[in-house]
Amino acid sequence: MKVSDISISSFSANDFKELKSIHGTALQAAVEHVKRQARDSHPEGEFDGGGRFFIKEGCSCCSDIRSPSRSHPYSYMVHGRTLAHCAVLFEVDLDAAKDALRGVKRIAKKYDLEKASA
Repeated sequence: MKVSDISISSFSANDFKELKSIHGTALQAAVEHVKRQARDSHPEGEFDGGGRFFIKEGCSCCSDIRSPSRSHPYSYMVHGRTLAHCAVLFEVDLDAAKDALRGVKRIAKKYDLEKASA
């Protein structure tokens, strides 16, 4: 299952309660990553006149990303959708965010199976 295929809106309040009790604040980073991959949420930033995207959420993780160019105008946009960037944004350990993402995928798989059997 691709992260962009996960529908967070189908999760129940009990699902979030269970995930929050297990993963704490790392869940926020995982959920934001899923939303950004599904294009339901976007990194903060601006486009210049040449169509290049410049991220405003400049974090320590962004310093190694190539600057946008004509041939790679979305380098910051792509990076802003990564789990690593979301983990830094929410100030959580990347491994904890990965664990939370696995929990989200587990719940999403349950809904996927229910939809397939209906």
